[in-house]
Amino acid sequence: MASQFIKLPKIGGASAAQWGLITGTLSSQSDLQSALNAKQNSLGFTPENVANKATDLTSPDNTKYPTTQAVSTALSGKQDSLGFTPENVANKDTDTTLSANSDAKYPSQKAVKTYIDFGLSGKGRVVDYQVFNTSGTWVKPTDASASAMVEIVLMSGSGGGGSGRRGAPGTVRTGGAGGAGAQGVRYFCRISDLPDASYSVVVGAKGTGGAAVLTDDTNGAQGSVGGSTIFGGLVQSGAVGAGGGGSTAAASGGTAANGNTGFFTIGTSTGQPSSGSGGTGTSGGNALSISPCGSASGGGISSTNVASNGGGGGRYSASSMIPSGPSGGAAGTTTGTANGGQGLLVSGVTLFGNPIYTGPGGGASKLGAAAGAGADGLGNCGGAGGGASENGYPSGKGGDGCDGWAVVIVYS
Repeated sequence: MASQFIKLPKIGGASAAQWGLITGTLSSQSDLQSALNAKQNSLGFTPENVANKATDLTSPDNTKYPTTQAVSTALSGKQDSLGFTPENVANKDTDTTLSANSDAKYPSQKAVKTYIDFGLSGKGRVVDYQVFNTSGTWVKPTDASASAMVEIVLMSGSGGGGSGRRGAPGTVRTGGAGGAGAQGVRYFCRISDLPDASYSVVVGAKGTGGAAVLTDDTNGAQGSVGGSTIFGGLVQSGAVGAGGGGSTAAASGGTAANGNTGFFTIGTSTGQPSSGSGGTGTSGGNALSISPCGSASGGGISSTNVASNGGGGGRYSASSMIPSGPSGGAAGTTTGTANGGQGLLVSGVTLFGNPIYTGPGGGASKLGAAAGAGADGLGNCGGAGGGASENGYPSGKGGDGCDGWAVVIVYS
């Protein structure tokens, strides 16, 4: 049977491309060319949809994939594995009585040492520990045995420093004196000796410093005394004196007053008097044991019109129970900072939980300018004295003392 196909002649002189029975050039086959242009070479793998790209790791799932930046950011917010189960620092307990009696909290080293020391001292275990930085009421713990011992520790307020004199050239103008440091008492009794369910606690107020003098030819103002701290009218730490104001003679430093009742006294420190000739302020005395450091007096102006620096604050001596530690507050100077510097914290040491500081520095006198103020007392120290000034300029204010406190401890 004869073939039904017709052989077509070649078109032109060159050989044309042929697809089955279709011949010609590819670019002339527009539909086929368009179809091929819409294709790409085989990838050789299963592609990922870019719409699944994630720039953070906040909503993880198994469809999305993260950018390298997202991974880097997430890792930067992590830390290396601790290798142990950490304790939450919020559970740290610094209570020296361990009164929480908790299986969740953990005590600080100091809390454990204080707790053990009290137990080994023969007083027994601490069952109640109340601190008063302001006046209040001590409530007897109801779970204490009749044989329990009570320790009452009272600290008075400290005295304020005096301000310097303001006077005419050619006269002696003395600086203000320092106020006395606080004094304390310790009293022990059986809880059965305190029959009432509660007792008032009056915390002595700080003595304030004498005000700067704003009137010509006027003596400095005396500070005010540090108030008594009293437990129920039974035990008292007596008031302490203030520093005197500057005049044409030496101003007297504050001293302790009578009125203590208790078995043991925590000594005070005497505020330093000022120079009677209008010279440099007297530096505060160094302290022994746990007594407060001394406060300095302010600088005066001599009859020959020579201004003087204030005195430096006292510190703890090397032979005391407390490390000699930092220096006292800086003295005010006639050429630099006129105000006296505050005392420095004695680190690592407290008095029944209350911080301890070195003594404050006295203010310098000034010619043709306001005199320097005495620094405030910190940590049971009295306020320092202020410097003297010429007429027409304010004298230096006396530094404030600090408030008293009370601690009542019950031992089983």
